[in-house]
Amino acid sequence: MKNLEKKSIFKSILCLFLTIPLYAQVKLNGHINDVQTNEPIPYATVILKNLEDQFVIGTTTNENGFYELNSEKGDYTIQVHFMGFKTYSSTIHLSKTLTKNINLISEELQLNEVTIIAKKTSVQQLIDKKIINVGQDILSSGGSAATVLSQLSEVNADENGSISLRGNENVQILVNGKPSPLSNAELLTQISASDIQTIEIITSPSAKYRSDGLTGILNIITTKKVKAGITLSNNASINSLGAFSGGTSLGYGKKKISYKLGLSYRKNKSNSAYQRQRFGSFPYLENSKSDYRGHVYRINTGLDWFPNKNNEISWSAQYSDNTHSSDIKGYITDVNTTQQQDLLNKHIHRTFKANGNYRHNFEKEGNFFEIDAQITSNKNTLTGLFFPNINALDNITKNKIQTTDFAFDNVNQLSEIIKLETGYLWHTRKLDNRRQLIETTTSEENYNYKYTTHALYALTHFKLKQFEIQTGLRLEFFNRNAQFKTENVNVNSNFTNLFPSIHFKYSKNDVHTFGLGFNRRTSRPRIYQINPISQQSNEFTFSKGNPNLASEFSNNIDLSYLFKMKEFSVSQTFSYQKKEQSIYRNLKISSEGVQTFSYDNYSGSDVFGIEIALTYKPLKWLDSRFNFNWNYENLNASSIDFSSDYSRNYQFTFKNDFSLNEKLNTNISWRYQGSSNGLYQKRSELQNLDFGLRHALFNNDGNLSLRVTDIFNTREYRGREFGEDFERFFSSKPSSRAIHLAFSYRFSKGNIEKRNKKERAYE
Repeated sequence: MKNLEKKSIFKSILCLFLTIPLYAQVKLNGHINDVQTNEPIPYATVILKNLEDQFVIGTTTNENGFYELNSEKGDYTIQVHFMGFKTYSSTIHLSKTLTKNINLISEELQLNEVTIIAKKTSVQQLIDKKIINVGQDILSSGGSAATVLSQLSEVNADENGSISLRGNENVQILVNGKPSPLSNAELLTQISASDIQTIEIITSPSAKYRSDGLTGILNIITTKKVKAGITLSNNASINSLGAFSGGTSLGYGKKKISYKLGLSYRKNKSNSAYQRQRFGSFPYLENSKSDYRGHVYRINTGLDWFPNKNNEISWSAQYSDNTHSSDIKGYITDVNTTQQQDLLNKHIHRTFKANGNYRHNFEKEGNFFEIDAQITSNKNTLTGLFFPNINALDNITKNKIQTTDFAFDNVNQLSEIIKLETGYLWHTRKLDNRRQLIETTTSEENYNYKYTTHALYALTHFKLKQFEIQTGLRLEFFNRNAQFKTENVNVNSNFTNLFPSIHFKYSKNDVHTFGLGFNRRTSRPRIYQINPISQQSNEFTFSKGNPNLASEFSNNIDLSYLFKMKEFSVSQTFSYQKKEQSIYRNLKISSEGVQTFSYDNYSGSDVFGIEIALTYKPLKWLDSRFNFNWNYENLNASSIDFSSDYSRNYQFTFKNDFSLNEKLNTNISWRYQGSSNGLYQKRSELQNLDFGLRHALFNNDGNLSLRVTDIFNTREYRGREFGEDFERFFSSKPSSRAIHLAFSYRFSKGNIEKRNKKERAYE
């Protein structure tokens, strides 16, 4: 009996000691906001340190700026970090649950002066994406979204909208989480740089994102801030090539409702020269000069309504007219003679889209249910006229693309460490494409295409002190129907696919961060890849889609490491991609000597990549950034259609920001793209050096910016293309050297109210 009593007492004492740490744990939570706008700051870093300045625990705020930490009772120092804001630091005493809301002060704030937009572009690394906070970057002032992307070290892009990620052009571009029926180039050149708030670079997407896009997703988030009061923003720019732009945005709001109206116009102008020379059975020499002219009109409007604290409703609409032409003057020499053949391409793209959104916020912080619907109508007229018609026919192509989307999402914080996200997406896109040959008896060509996607996803996020684990699964049902009436071709196919994802992140002492990600992705054929109606650029060159093209798939692994100190950071990412049914463009010569570009599926390939990013602030007035990335792809099939069974590319970027004084800043940027080897072509290296200057005016409400692109006029390249029984040399020199002058002014009065709207990924 005594032994039993002793055992009972021992167990009681043991349980008491085991439970002491549990009872000693107390909760610290709150919101992180911008002191001037009272707007929540998502993804800010919140850490606790003991009084010996040793790291104890840390976290990041959610989309609503909310944070929560659990620690033992005692005295601590709480620190909050977010790029573009001054670091917050304060001592606190934890004896019971404490709610502490913290307001961060912008680094731009001086006395009573208020600047809402950040001065410098900054980067945040999350578990499954990288967020670029785009400020008033002096090398993109007065430009377009293409200009902004061309300044990012992580992206290979130019101001004409050509873009690739990790050396691959298979990139899905979204605007506020939604795709556009326009091509990437058309889309990027019509969005003003001043409208961009952040850019999400998602190279390892989780299951909640749409599955399309092997290399990843670029999500451009435009500014959606409105005020209880009035906000007026104006900007204008001009460059030495003759291009100019202007825009204005007006916001007006009351306590529960706000309105926004924006107008913009952009005149684009550029020129380039190129040469092509083919050897083999059908030799020819082509020398051409291209004059590009275009304009973009854009109008947008919207409203946000807050009937009560739990419900939010918004509506928006936008119309754009993007018209441009290329006047190409060419001289073609074959074995018999030299003739001039000019080509006038005129494209008209008119797009209307409307979006409606409802969100219900539950009482528990961070839990919500959201419904979103969007309709997009895009009409295009593409005209090609040849002077004279040497084995080439004048033509007009008209197509209409109708897109409808409906989605709902639910976010549920199940506990302090577990969050569950679920959702559904219905997406349909319909294409009606017609081409008419001018002054011929040939009947018009007609191609109709429609596809529908139903998608379900579930995503679970676990967070425990320094560890984060995110697992997800996406189920998609895909159907497509296509008819090419001219050649009586019909395609009808159905697919059901699973797309898993898992991400792991470990942070130690807020200095070392390790990441590991896996996902499965697909790339469904783009419309231009399957459209069988051919496009002709001269008597020797055609491009044509393949209506039987199948989707390609890939399994992707990313391994990353980040070392971060106060003035220095370095990150390294290693990526591997296993492709299946890879889609590649091929190049063939017909028996008449006509060169045709088309698309086919191949067995697959292995892709390897390395990215290194370094930031250093050696002086208070100097910020330096260096980036290097290298990519290599090995084709796992016969290279009968290619001259090589591998491709390789790499690039360096080096940027320096100088703060000369409180109002004057300058920037020097150098980009070097090394020589590349493709499956059927090789290209020489190219490089450019850019310079920018920005001066703040009118108590920081205005800015005057000057930038010079490609100072030494070195952005040009040469290359060779190979194929069966032919070889072609080419060279290109765009009008890359230019002087740009831009001015912007913002007037505002009132408190910002932000609509909490999920950035979703439509297809």
